[in-house]
Amino acid sequence: MEAAAGRKGPRWIEDWNPEDPVFWDGTGKRIARRNLIWSIVAENLGFSIWLIWSVVATRLPKVGFHYTTEQLFSLVALPGLVGALMRFPYTFAVPRFGGRNWTIVSALLLFIPTTSLALLVTHPSTPFPLMALAAATAGLGGGNFASSMANISFFYPDRAKGFALGLNAAGGNIGVSTVQLLIPIVLGLPIFSLYLGRPQGAAHIYLQNAGLFWMPLVAIAAIGAARYMNNLTSARSTFKDQLVVTRRKHTWVMSWLYIVQVVPRVDRDERMNAGVVLFSPSAAYLGCEIALDESRLRALAPAIDLPAVTRQLDAIRAVCAGDPAAGPIAQLSVSERFHWLSAPRSTVVQPSAPHTGVCDDPTAALERLFRASVAVPAPPARRT
Repeated sequence: MEAAAGRKGPRWIEDWNPEDPVFWDGTGKRIARRNLIWSIVAENLGFSIWLIWSVVATRLPKVGFHYTTEQLFSLVALPGLVGALMRFPYTFAVPRFGGRNWTIVSALLLFIPTTSLALLVTHPSTPFPLMALAAATAGLGGGNFASSMANISFFYPDRAKGFALGLNAAGGNIGVSTVQLLIPIVLGLPIFSLYLGRPQGAAHIYLQNAGLFWMPLVAIAAIGAARYMNNLTSARSTFKDQLVVTRRKHTWVMSWLYIVQVVPRVDRDERMNAGVVLFSPSAAYLGCEIALDESRLRALAPAIDLPAVTRQLDAIRAVCAGDPAAGPIAQLSVSERFHWLSAPRSTVVQPSAPHTGVCDDPTAALERLFRASVAVPAPPARRT
């Protein structure tokens, strides 16, 4: 039953069982889809406003602001920091206040960063601390992702949850490119300031439009959420429930790996695995296992320069180990060395695309991956 005239009001759904095929096909799917659509709208705006200072900060010197380079970088970084922190309380807001209610509130909160931006960028004398505070409020948009994903997860059955959450996440993340595409365009259009604002700087741009442009869209998102979304009484999640993941090692140890490949004929794109490189940022681990099967490589490319290939593989070992003999690259941090090693190349020895994963023991994981991807199994013993 959709609108139970219960103690929590008409927008609360008290009987929600998406795992029941009859309920889902008859009623649940339609309601869930409607909530998903408006969730995507609100989340997309959240992402757009979260990233808005990445566009605005670069234009401030052009309209008379005299902030240092470090201060401009801070204006871009602060929303990211605040957005990451806001995801914690936003995650628990849905069970506490209801998905519809919190979508309305979180959308209306976006008026804070948009309004403050529109007002402050027209005054080049604005002190940096005040501008930094305005930029930090854009982080409210970053929290929208957590509450939106938490809300939609309650609406869908397990069999359809992955697809729904994927659409929700993708629809929100499109906001990252939306803001980069649209804001440079609207900065030159006086219509968004109702022709009341004055162009700024030698470029004659309306920097206040970066905030004004989103205001009607935020209003539409809030009204749409109020009219078409629902709260679920069955949405339950406590902080204690979430703490369970902190006791799992996989939560803390995430790894990147790539396969070292020998490509003797780049034009033919024939490849042979020769090693594995594993990088775990949380464990500050960078290791590799390399073994070249020369007979197989000769069979693939009889004219291959084996000494040259061996030297390249030895260089990978040395950089992984941080061997000073490998030159300046080996003296970089673990993270920088991995990114250098995994950078795309068109040489005979190439890295595959990096892949992510989790593990308890990076060393053991490296050995396991090496055996599975590179090591040639010994031939079976001959029977006598």
